[in-house]
Amino acid sequence: MTRLKIAKLCFYIVAIGLFGTGLIYMFLGTPMPYHLDAMQVAWSDLPQQYQVIITAFQRGAASGFLGGGIAIAMMTFFALERGGSWVRWGILLMGLIETIPAIHSVSQVMKHTPGEPPLGALVIFTILTLAGFFLSKSKNEPA
Repeated sequence: MTRLKIAKLCFYIVAIGLFGTGLIYMFLGTPMPYHLDAMQVAWSDLPQQYQVIITAFQRGAASGFLGGGIAIAMMTFFALERGGSWVRWGILLMGLIETIPAIHSVSQVMKHTPGEPPLGALVIFTILTLAGFFLSKSKNEPA
């Protein structure tokens, strides 16, 4: 398998992971179990106006994950091989813009609450984004 094919695989895994997370957050209808653990309250015990706000925040996060996943997949599929170095930089930035702030947020939840969000998945997505970036560098591209 060539370096570029491995890079594409890394980027597609990230894209699918982000898109899948976005779908879950968009259509679940309630917070994830780790969100409820962090709040230490049952969903049914929250006042309706809090439920509306939390659901809106969750769907806002979902939009970012969906958009990031779609953008990475589209850039990988349509432009990576023929688009020049801007494509790999664009994918890198999109991946890190999605994962680094999420890692920070998840770390804060883990530090200050009993919630246990999926930090590992975000770290893996970050590593795969970086791996794809370095593997997609062409031989004649400047450092």
